[in-house]
Amino acid sequence: MTAKEGGNVGVVHVVNDQTDIDHVLKTGQHYPYIPVITAKYFKLLTDPRICRDILNQFKSSPKRITGVLVVDEKRTSDVTGLSPDKTCPNDGFGLYADDTTYGHCGQQEWNSAGESTLKHNDGLMFNDWPFPIFMVRNATNIEEIKDCFKRYGGPEYPLCGIQLEAPMNAAKDSVACIRRTHLQKSSYSLSQTFYCDPLGGHNIFSTLLWTSKRDKISNDSVVVLSARLDSFSMFDNVSPGSDSALTSVVTLLAIAKTLNDYRSDIQRLSNDKNILYALFDGEAFDYIGSSRVAHDMSAGKFPVDPKSDGDVAQLRSEQFSHFIELNQLAAHGTDDTIYIHKNLKSNEAVSKLEGLLEKYAKNIRNFKMSSISDGRPLPPSSVQTFLKQNNAMGGVVIANHENEFTNKFYNSIYDDIQNVNPNDDKLLATRLTNVATVVSKAVYELLTGQQRQPEISVNQTLVELLLDCYTNNSNCDLFNIIMDPERAHHGTDKPRGEPLPTYVGVFGSSTLSSASRIYTHMLLSYLGGEELSPDVTKENCTQQNKESRQFSFYWMTGARNGTCIKSQAIKTDALSPAFLSEGQVTDERLYSTWTESRWTGGKVRIFLMPSPLQQWLTLIAGLILTLISFVFIYMIDKNSVILFERMDVANVPQQSLTVGL
Repeated sequence: MTAKEGGNVGVVHVVNDQTDIDHVLKTGQHYPYIPVITAKYFKLLTDPRICRDILNQFKSSPKRITGVLVVDEKRTSDVTGLSPDKTCPNDGFGLYADDTTYGHCGQQEWNSAGESTLKHNDGLMFNDWPFPIFMVRNATNIEEIKDCFKRYGGPEYPLCGIQLEAPMNAAKDSVACIRRTHLQKSSYSLSQTFYCDPLGGHNIFSTLLWTSKRDKISNDSVVVLSARLDSFSMFDNVSPGSDSALTSVVTLLAIAKTLNDYRSDIQRLSNDKNILYALFDGEAFDYIGSSRVAHDMSAGKFPVDPKSDGDVAQLRSEQFSHFIELNQLAAHGTDDTIYIHKNLKSNEAVSKLEGLLEKYAKNIRNFKMSSISDGRPLPPSSVQTFLKQNNAMGGVVIANHENEFTNKFYNSIYDDIQNVNPNDDKLLATRLTNVATVVSKAVYELLTGQQRQPEISVNQTLVELLLDCYTNNSNCDLFNIIMDPERAHHGTDKPRGEPLPTYVGVFGSSTLSSASRIYTHMLLSYLGGEELSPDVTKENCTQQNKESRQFSFYWMTGARNGTCIKSQAIKTDALSPAFLSEGQVTDERLYSTWTESRWTGGKVRIFLMPSPLQQWLTLIAGLILTLISFVFIYMIDKNSVILFERMDVANVPQQSLTVGL
């Protein structure tokens, strides 16, 4: 999906119906065109009246179509389903990749998105488009484009023209691209050309009870509570991920805060059992984050290399008794039940967990949680990565769908709060609070063998604040609370007002997406950590952070406009194991090998396009003027002796020659 050097140029034509599509593809005389389409048409259609979907029709007409411009007018009522992901997300890297029955979504197509994708379709994101596809969201710019088309849309010249510019450097595939980039980096050329970079970000982890290297963690003693951090869309910095990722992140953070309030009880009663909070990055691209963790566990390097200074206990998958993954949780349509998915058949650990979850769900009014029957595969989820290593643990996925995704905007530009929670701000918060309460009580009983009913209760106000920060306004109170108060009061250090994108990004880059991971890490530290005495000053807090190998200490605004937080939350690299050997890609059949092309920022330019006759006349006139100028210069040079009086230097006074020396 790259542009030509210098940009792709075409005539603007706004698409409103099938007649406009026929115009740009068949009947229009002023091609090549750059169609301007709304989200209503920006999807794969299965309408039998149209033999192929619209974008694929554009794709098959390279002489007539040189680009596509999508305008986002926020008229979401026009869009009933839009997902650029595959019908079988992460196909080929999950638990069932080599299973002839369940592999490749043999029993269940998960992401049908209504009528917006075809069976076993690769999705918009994974097609090779021969032209650039841009999105314009600014209302003023959209009106300018429409006005240009209205006034100069033809058939008479001048016509409204547009240029889309976004050159990319990627070469062939990730293997070749990474190799060529490495060769350029290792060369001494002054004009190096880099081609692509691996996708990656940061995983975030914390345990409820502190650990150290000296601790011996028993098998089946750790309950994992996980969520994914990332989503994507086809457009840069537009990946809201409100239900694809963020409803689960919000719920996990609320659980971390709730159980942290019972830390002393759990430590006294748990018999060395613990909770691992895990937030995986890059999961939308074939499980980048979770596959890196599983790889590091096998090498005995999780969560940190034992040779490093970090003083935390090493963890392995056989130490996991249960793995609870929070997935998409918002209600869509009429089905408001929360479902518990498992791997084909319940083992003893899964049955125990299912029983606890259903028991506590029954005690909440107007809330339903139900287990999926045996014989059904897990939906796309991080737990699949760890079930490959330890199939005996109680692995479940808690989600809002029984069969296919009820979220018809999965990994889409429209997976935002307006579509996830269109009518009532309190409704989604109440739902997530109920999920968090049920899971908190179930985990408490798993760890201690005792019930705390009905004392354990999740604070809905906290859930509402978290939802506001992640899905509505990143310049929010909660994000400001976890900042250093000196920076929080400095305008340039505050996050921008709109939600931060969830796209994983290029590994090692500093982007708005990486900013969201920083805030999540700090929130987990704040909500799951320990607030130290008011007597601890900023200097003391900073000094402890330098000296400690077991804990991190953060000076945050907090409730007192300055407080020290003690935490064991850490970030680890979410970089696919396939990229750990510098300059080459290994084990590409086992691990994700997604890369992003090096590219310059996209540019859109609108101009009036004259008729071909006028262009030829302008060119000919320019050539004639150029020829005349050459003749004129030649004649002047030839007759310069006549036209210009020669100065006799010998007769010039001496002082004239020395002036200015």
